Amino acid sequence: MGKGLTDRDRAIIQQVILDRWNPLRLNKKIATHFCLTINQVRHLRSKPVFQAEYKRQLAIYQQSFDEIQLGRPQGTGCGHSGTLRDDPRHPRGPEAEDFGQF
Repeated sequence: MGKGLTDRDRAIIQQVILDRWNPLRLNKKIATHFCLTINQVRHLRSKPVFQAEYKRQLAIYQQSFDEIQLGRPQGTGCGHSGTLRDDPRHPRGPEAEDFGQF
C-alpha cells in the first residue's frame, strides 16, 4: 500500500473539517493556504487513505459536540426568571412596576 499521510495532509484534513460550510471554494482555499495547485488538492482529497482519515477525524470532531446542549434548557419557560427587575436595588426593580412613581 502507499505511504501514509504527512503532517501537512493532516493539517489539510483539519481545514476541510472546519471549513465544510463553504465547499465550493474549499479546494482553492486549501491550495492558497498550503502553496499547492488546485489539481494537487483534488488529487490529495481523492486518495482513499486521505478519505479514510477524514472520516475518522470528522467522527471524532462530531462526537466532541454531542455532549453540548444547544439552545435553551427544557422547562425554563421564557427565561425571564432571575432578571434584574427582580432585584430591588435595580432602578426598575419590582417597585417600579407602579407607573405612578415616574
